[in-house]
Amino acid sequence: MFSVSGDYDKPHAVVIVGYGTAYCEYEKIPYWIIRNSWGTSQNLTGFLKFKRGNNECGIDANLSFGIPKIN
Repeated sequence: MFSVSGDYDKPHAVVIVGYGTAYCEYEKIPYWIIRNSWGTSQNLTGFLKFKRGNNECGIDANLSFGIPKIN
């Protein structure tokens, strides 16, 4: 977990649920849509956007995923 304050006591996870591109004047800005485990009281009702491709908060370098076992 990335924390500016260094407070790591709270359980926390984020999930990438989508992606998109914002347009600011003449620049395209790719972003991830992230769901925050802290609920709807945080950010945009529990979702936020992180810029893609520049390892914002380590999100591009520190991904993990699971593959379900299907019997």
